[in-house]
Amino acid sequence: MGDDKTVEKNRNEGGNTTNGQKEEPKKSSWLGDRLTPISASNNTTNKHRDQSPRRNHNIHSNGLRADTRSPRPAHLPRTPTKTPASTPPPPPRQPPPPPPRAQMERKKNSWVFSQSEIFTESPSVKAGIPFEEESVKRAKGINAMIKAGGGLKLPEITINTGSTFFHRFFVRHSFKEFHYYEIAGAALLLATKITEHHRKLRDFAVLFTKIAQHNPKLNVDEQSPEYWKWRNSLVLNEEHLLETLCFDLTLDDPYAILKDILVKYGLHNQKYFRRASQQFVNDACRTVLYLLYPTQTVVATAVYWASHILKTPVENKETGKPFWEDLEIEENQLVEACDLIADIYSPLFQKIPDLDKECQPYTRISDTGSETPYDSTANNTPAHETNYADPSAVTPSKRKTNNDNEQHDDTPKVPKVGETDN
Repeated sequence: MGDDKTVEKNRNEGGNTTNGQKEEPKKSSWLGDRLTPISASNNTTNKHRDQSPRRNHNIHSNGLRADTRSPRPAHLPRTPTKTPASTPPPPPRQPPPPPPRAQMERKKNSWVFSQSEIFTESPSVKAGIPFEEESVKRAKGINAMIKAGGGLKLPEITINTGSTFFHRFFVRHSFKEFHYYEIAGAALLLATKITEHHRKLRDFAVLFTKIAQHNPKLNVDEQSPEYWKWRNSLVLNEEHLLETLCFDLTLDDPYAILKDILVKYGLHNQKYFRRASQQFVNDACRTVLYLLYPTQTVVATAVYWASHILKTPVENKETGKPFWEDLEIEENQLVEACDLIADIYSPLFQKIPDLDKECQPYTRISDTGSETPYDSTANNTPAHETNYADPSAVTPSKRKTNNDNEQHDDTPKVPKVGETDN
């Protein structure tokens, strides 16, 4: 009885008895009583580890790995490593020759093409449309843009931007796929957003409905099918235009470049020189000149043409060099561009009514040599007093004449109803 009481007392105290001796309680591992105690497991593991042979015989007691490679047989001599002879270093690599200027300009601007790509390899030419007919369609599309720009009171830079988008679109599409009026409207609509001269879509739809109907006095009902046809066409073709242009909408401002050149060479106060060069920039919008040359080259061509017409040299007063050398442009390239715009406008004057009243007359400079490209002495008017339209005076619908106090409406006349417009 006394032993039973002693055992029970020891249990209450948390101890165990063996032969009357008090034992310490077993300490369980942190995982619980189900596992072997930590001390016992460590002893067991160390015991088996000491009795088991070393698994990796390549490791010495000092922790280094032994060399297990088989020794080289004695009958095989070790081949000495051949040291390379003292060869002279290779000659320095010469840089490639610089590409021609035209190729460099094309790399800078992916929208500058060669003449063969425009004249003989365009989508319209491949579709069976001669380039002369294609140039007429391009000019008619730009004329529609100028009419709409006059009605919307848009500045010249917006019309110039829209014309560039228009020409670039038809480098990748044929005139058999899209009508030039529809793309002209979409290009002008996009240009108003790029130049931040926003106009309402309703006004665009109304104006191009009148232009398409050849009736500027047409009363357009906003619920008519024609109105909604043009409204939907403008939105849809604007999306086609953005996809074709790959959203590349950054353009150089030709009027800003022209102003810098005129100010640099002290020509900004010469009214006739300024008018002639600005009109050249405007007239180039109807042609593919902006597809064949960078914007700076087109502007330099305008200055060169005005200098040739008015017989006014444009030179650097400090060095005496002509202006094209300061701009790093070759003179033969400027002559080529002047001859090209004359060749393009020659059939346009015959096929587009009243175009000669809106544009300056152009003839080839290379054929005339140092003489004036056109003879203005027939009406006893000197060359420097020939009437040039001033495109930056006011909006396209009102341009100043030689008399700055007198203004007249110079909006292009709309063809009569029923007139064929191919």
